[in-house]
Amino acid sequence: MIKIQRASCPECLSKPSSEFVKSDCNKAEVKSALQNMQYGKCCYCERKLTHLASTEREVDHYKPKSEFKDENENILWYLANKWENLLYACSSCNSKKGSQSPFNSITGERKIIDPSCEDIDPEDHIDFKIDDYYIIHVEREESSLGRSTIDILKFYERPDLLGGFVKLKLEIEATFTNLTLEIINGGNVNITAIIRELSRATSANHEFAAFRRNYIAKCLQKLNEDIMPKLEARYRKSFNRIEVDIHKGHETEM
Repeated sequence: MIKIQRASCPECLSKPSSEFVKSDCNKAEVKSALQNMQYGKCCYCERKLTHLASTEREVDHYKPKSEFKDENENILWYLANKWENLLYACSSCNSKKGSQSPFNSITGERKIIDPSCEDIDPEDHIDFKIDDYYIIHVEREESSLGRSTIDILKFYERPDLLGGFVKLKLEIEATFTNLTLEIINGGNVNITAIIRELSRATSANHEFAAFRRNYIAKCLQKLNEDIMPKLEARYRKSFNRIEVDIHKGHETEM
């Protein structure tokens, strides 16, 4: 999950409260705005929605509709379908989230990350534990928000996510193997190209951008702190430290 920059409210939702209806959230203009805002990805797991059937793409009410009822139990659609309350999600994430409130009813503490919230960067709360063929989401630095988000969305029950992560892991490792060979051979032009490739891979528009950034950062640290000293000792020469511009939040490659 990465930070999302909330786009301007679609014109169809810029209207008096009395004109809001249940179907507003499913209007083509709203879905298009959400999809573009999220680079065509699920706001939670970052799967590309364009790879899914239309029945697997759903508008998510961050605060469930049940929280916006009047004294007669009628849903106040001008609140439920408020632009700031809408996100686009895959059916897997949306069904796991269900109708539970994203806030603790007693303490008011947030339980589910809103990736479009200005004050929250999901990557500050969610990390990845990465072994050879075992990759799971874990909370970062004992973040209770990260832990509760993972538990509620049940990312660990998603083989579709694991398959995507494993494939990316192998691709990233292959790129770092090529980078190591170019460092040994002094291929400065190719090194620059590979670094550029790694930076582009962390752009927000890519599927699973958070995982890409996380693992590239881990591989980069290993290269500089473990592999590079060994290479210097073996070849009796100094190599320059490798730096990669890893994108943050909703940043994309320009």
